[in-house]
Amino acid sequence: MDVAELALDLELEDDSENIAQRAAHKAARAAEIAASRQAQERDWASVFPRYPSADDGFMVSFEPSETEAIRSTMERFGVVVVRVLSREQAEATAQEALDDATAHAAAARVAAGEAPGLPISRDNPLSWESSNWPAPRSKFLFSEPAFTRRAFENRTCDAVYEAFRALYGGEHRLWSSIDNWGVMRPTVVGGVEREEWRTELAPHWDVNPFTSVHDAAAGVLPRFQGLVALVDCPVEVGTFVAVPGSHRFLPEWCSHRTPSTSTQSMRPKRDDIMCRYTQPIPLRAGEIVIWRFELVHANVANRCERMRLVQFIRMMPAYPRSVREDKYAPARVWDQFPGARQRVERELAPAWTQLQRRLLGLEDWDSRPHDPLASETPGPADDSAHGVAANT
Repeated sequence: MDVAELALDLELEDDSENIAQRAAHKAARAAEIAASRQAQERDWASVFPRYPSADDGFMVSFEPSETEAIRSTMERFGVVVVRVLSREQAEATAQEALDDATAHAAAARVAAGEAPGLPISRDNPLSWESSNWPAPRSKFLFSEPAFTRRAFENRTCDAVYEAFRALYGGEHRLWSSIDNWGVMRPTVVGGVEREEWRTELAPHWDVNPFTSVHDAAAGVLPRFQGLVALVDCPVEVGTFVAVPGSHRFLPEWCSHRTPSTSTQSMRPKRDDIMCRYTQPIPLRAGEIVIWRFELVHANVANRCERMRLVQFIRMMPAYPRSVREDKYAPARVWDQFPGARQRVERELAPAWTQLQRRLLGLEDWDSRPHDPLASETPGPADDSAHGVAANT
């Protein structure tokens, strides 16, 4: 081998060594980046923890008497599932909801000079057509609160009351909302998809998140929303979706954004970190999911041959302010539907306990709970920045 060949071999060896070094450096750098990303993901996962699921594919739930478990679960996740109705009670309520829908839709059709239409049945796809529902353009097919017997019984049952009382720190002077049914029609009919029936809500708050942070700093009790599943609601039926832990992240989130004075439902941007941590919360019939107002939440559309049926229920402290801020506060609803109040007081209320009448605003509590914001100037009765803009 001459000198030139030897030099070329040495140069090739150097190049090979450099290439190997560069490859090793790139591999090490890639590992560092991957580790960093993984660490970031672990950090975000601790900020937005997963609500625990059960072996049957639904969620871990509690009895109303498990006060500390309900409180601690709400504190950590911002959402909790509680067993409040038996399956028999839930089934009877589901049928009552469909009967209520049939009656309202039929009355509207008759008033318009039309035939009443088909009774709505979970077993008859022909009855699911839009003309058979009270408010087919509404996302949940109803436009008025539910004024039926079982709707009121559920709102004021001991199990629901105890669950909300636990979350309000033992405060017993509460009002129950007089709220709507919620329905998602089956969107697969005889193997044919009815996409026009699918409704889905993107991650959002029903209140102004900046106002919620302000209220918390002022010492106001947190407020809660809820819905009771009247049938099993696995993901394919359409179910509630949450971003667990987003209520605790909210002050930091707000601190990096310009405050809003909106009184409407607000949404984080689609690329917001919170939207990466949504979690479906499938419910068994008879369970209530309760979540904090500050929690980012959504729902997924029905994509099967079964119907989603729920009843929206929440309780609020018996503050005069609640009447201004919540359109489903009893006093607001009774003022809006005086005929319904007269019928309820005549036909249903005589059989109710004093607690039930108080929860529904038909009898005053002996005293009012302390309201940290009571010194603020009261406003007119409307859906204020605190008020609930939409159900889920």
